[in-house]
Amino acid sequence: MFLGLDVVELVDLVNSKKLSARELVEAAGKEIAERNPTYKAFTALDIDRAFDRARFIDEEVVSGRAYGRLLGLPFGVKDLEDAEGFVTTKGSRLYVRTERSKTSSPMVERLIRQGAIVVGKTNTPEFGLRSETNNALFGSVRSPLDLSRSAGGSSGGSAAAVGASMVPFATGSDGGGSIRIPSAACGLSGFKCSIGVVPTALARGSWSDLSSVGPMASTLKEVAYLLDEVAGPDLRDFKSRPLPKGFFYMNWASRKMPSSVLASKTLGYGNVSEEVSSLFEEAVLDLSNNGVEVTWCEDLFEEDPVHPYMTMALTYTLASLRSDLDDALGWETIEPLSRRWLESVIDLRADQLLEAQYLCGTIYQRLLEKMKGYDLLVTPTTAQLPPHLDKDLGEEVSEVNWVQFTYPFNMARVPVATVPYRGSNESYPIGVQLVGRFGYDLELMAYASYVEEVLAD
Repeated sequence: MFLGLDVVELVDLVNSKKLSARELVEAAGKEIAERNPTYKAFTALDIDRAFDRARFIDEEVVSGRAYGRLLGLPFGVKDLEDAEGFVTTKGSRLYVRTERSKTSSPMVERLIRQGAIVVGKTNTPEFGLRSETNNALFGSVRSPLDLSRSAGGSSGGSAAAVGASMVPFATGSDGGGSIRIPSAACGLSGFKCSIGVVPTALARGSWSDLSSVGPMASTLKEVAYLLDEVAGPDLRDFKSRPLPKGFFYMNWASRKMPSSVLASKTLGYGNVSEEVSSLFEEAVLDLSNNGVEVTWCEDLFEEDPVHPYMTMALTYTLASLRSDLDDALGWETIEPLSRRWLESVIDLRADQLLEAQYLCGTIYQRLLEKMKGYDLLVTPTTAQLPPHLDKDLGEEVSEVNWVQFTYPFNMARVPVATVPYRGSNESYPIGVQLVGRFGYDLELMAYASYVEEVLAD
């Protein structure tokens, strides 16, 4: 099936008239109809409208008037961001009956402008608060690598849709690992940009400076190609900024070998499973055998910053939802876990929030100090493999913080990539997380491209 081809190959086929936009949308509709009942990746579809858009694009291609670097490519939009014509449920019964969006987010706008076609919205946990994608509306999203395991979260629907070849790419957001975690769980490569590289609409609930948005695809080649279409300043986002000189796809193609990396299996506080530990050590050895100088460091941070991180994430979420929760039966509508979490910060003092925010600067300075002289910090993306799902209830059975290695780097605001690694035994892949320097997203893409290629061999 041609949906298994990469984004760049598909664009070339459409531009050369060897493949039509209509054929792509038709294939996506068929794959979603067959696979989504199992994976629960999509929450809403509008294939008819996608067909109309595809017909228009095909006519433009035939006439020679077509413009765009993503002509005819179907994609899914994470259900935390707006896509014109769709309800943004945020994975919650609280919003399931709201009006359809009249506009799209800046990232979705840019993708559509380049000829990509929205086919539907992808699943997310309620308000994006969990590391496994499961909610009372749409159920649990399963990993294409192992149907008994979670696809991760909170961009689990997007990751599963791509991993199961329902669409070639989808959108994601990462406020605590939400691109990297599901990418690792589904065997994809992922990339979280520095704040402001891809603009947002600065809507309430954007998690302040913790969260970045970006495209999700199977490989860094595709992610880099897509990032070139969505990155750059937008007047609606005062945090957005021009990129350094250069381009993501160009830097992906350069495959720059990092001369030295700092490797950490625990970040100083983590508990990593035996299988992840073994595969990570093997991955680092592969890098060393390919000429990369490796220094191990297990005292990066003194303690897990999970509580300050959650203080910020929950406070930002509550601020965005408060008027809706207090209206009618809002609090009774949301899921019990979401309610407990959000109620825990209702009486939070301003100084407690500020202390959590100040810690972000401390973490960044510590990271800057430890990474001095190194091109990358390399860690496991997750501490354990994705949790198994309860086959009867469709709920996660997770007793540990398996995602304790991602959110510190949201707090530090730095760019981070993840690439899959199966090891010599071709086992369930782990994610290898690659941490770069703030603002040096293009440099990180070049290094990550090299690491991805080495670890894929």
